[in-house]
Amino acid sequence: MPKRILLIEDDPTLRLLTVAYLRRDFEVAEASNATQAWELYTGSQPEAVIIDVGLPDGSGLDLGRNIRARDAGVGIIFLTSAGDKETKLAGFAVGADDYVTKPFEPEELTARIAALLRRHAPVSPTSAELLRLGSLTMDRARREVSGHSGSRADLTKAEFDVLAALLDGRGKVLSRMQLLDAISTHPDHDASERYVDVVISSLRRKLNALTEDETPILTVRGIGYRSGYLD
Repeated sequence: MPKRILLIEDDPTLRLLTVAYLRRDFEVAEASNATQAWELYTGSQPEAVIIDVGLPDGSGLDLGRNIRARDAGVGIIFLTSAGDKETKLAGFAVGADDYVTKPFEPEELTARIAALLRRHAPVSPTSAELLRLGSLTMDRARREVSGHSGSRADLTKAEFDVLAALLDGRGKVLSRMQLLDAISTHPDHDASERYVDVVISSLRRKLNALTEDETPILTVRGIGYRSGYLD
C-alpha cells in the first residue's frame, strides 16, 4: 500500500506539478489553504504532511503545530523560501522533521519524504528495548519516554533522536555537529548547529516535567552536550 501524503501549497501550478510527481510513489491528497488542509488531515490521517509556510488563510507554522499536537508520529516537512533561516528554525521548534527550500526539484522532495517515512516506520515488537534512566523509561521500539507515574513526554522525532544519541554516547560529550548528523534526514540537510540548541532546549523542558531533581542533559561549554545518565 502506498503511503498517504498530504501536500499543502497555495501556488496552483507548483501544487499540480508536485502532486503529479509524488503520485508516482505515494497516495497524495492536496490542499491550497490551512482550512482545507485541516479537514483533509483529520479525515485521512496521512503518514506525512508537506506544508508551505505561507498560506492565504493563516500560518503554515501554526498548522504544523496543531498537527504535531494531535499526532506525535506524523512526519512534517515545511516548504520555505531560500535563505529564511529564522523561519526554518521556527518550523523545527514547532515540531517539523525537515524542510525543503523553494524552488526545489521534485526528486529532492520525494527523497526527503522517503527518508522521513523510513525513520518513522514502526519497529517490530520483538526488537523492543526498554532503558531505565533514573525516574525515566525510554522505549526505543515505541519511541516513547515516560516518567515514574506513567506520564509520557510528547517528543518530536528530532528530540527523540537527540536523546537516543546522547544515551548511546554513555556520558561522552557530543558536539552539535554530531547531534545534527544524528537527526538529519537527508545527506544535504543544511540546518545550522543552532537548531541543535533549539531541540535541546525543548527536550530539556519536556524531560524536566517528568523527572524528580534529575539533570538528563548536561551542557559542556564550548563543545556540546552529554547525557546526565550512564556516566
